[in-house]
Amino acid sequence: KKVEADVKAAGSSVAGMATITATAAAGMATASIALLKSTSEHVTETDRWAKSLGVSTSALMQWQYAAEKAGLSGDNIADIFKDLNDKIGDAVLNKSGEAAQALDTLGLSAKKLQSLSPDKQLLAISKAMEGMNVAQKTNIYESLGNDLTKLMPLLNDGAKALNSYKERASELDIAPSDEDIAKLVSVNKIFQDWEDSFNGFKNRFAIGLAGIDLSPLTSSLDSIENTLTSPEVLQGLTNLITGLGKVVNLLDGASKYANDLANGWGKSNSTTSGSDLDTLIAK
Repeated sequence: KKVEADVKAAGSSVAGMATITATAAAGMATASIALLKSTSEHVTETDRWAKSLGVSTSALMQWQYAAEKAGLSGDNIADIFKDLNDKIGDAVLNKSGEAAQALDTLGLSAKKLQSLSPDKQLLAISKAMEGMNVAQKTNIYESLGNDLTKLMPLLNDGAKALNSYKERASELDIAPSDEDIAKLVSVNKIFQDWEDSFNGFKNRFAIGLAGIDLSPLTSSLDSIENTLTSPEVLQGLTNLITGLGKVVNLLDGASKYANDLANGWGKSNSTTSGSDLDTLIAK
């Protein structure tokens, strides 16, 4: 919209068009860098989550997209996966707890589930609940993790809705391939290196300044302050401004007198009242 407005303002000016094109190109370049930085930061953060959960980054982004359609946030799905991992780990280590009982009810082995990534664990659990009513599913989901019940619409009917959203996320590149994610993570590392280098430079610059004797600068500033705040200088500035005001008033009056003098004889509509010779002499 800004470029369009600039084009209209420039009209048919070739030089104007060249300037607009250069400005637009620079703006697009800046915006592109900003977009790349923010996108790579977001993907890197998601990649860290995925690695800590033992799930592929692309798969986690697919689940996040589907979860948002179910009324959850992207962070919610990561927390759900973390809770599920924790509950299944507890069932394997202690052979007790809500998860152990729920998995026994479903005829699932906690030890076998532990070898799967959280997304596949959840799909296996939802498949084992086929044929159960809503109350039974709710009871099991709640025993396995907070907010899991909210995923029920996605997981019902063989996870039909979930698979549909996952496919759409891939088609729209909302969930890029793992290869493209690796590129964005690499780019983010470059941005981080730049920021680290600049932060290091700021520290080195400050340390360098700290080693310099700044007392002469302080003395100079004090001298300037003392000069500008002395009564004599302030009075001089006041006199100067007052004198300039008088000069302006004098010139303003002189212009009126010149008008009167030029039109003193033979009054016209443009002359002031009292422009006769005697008045002018008196003036």
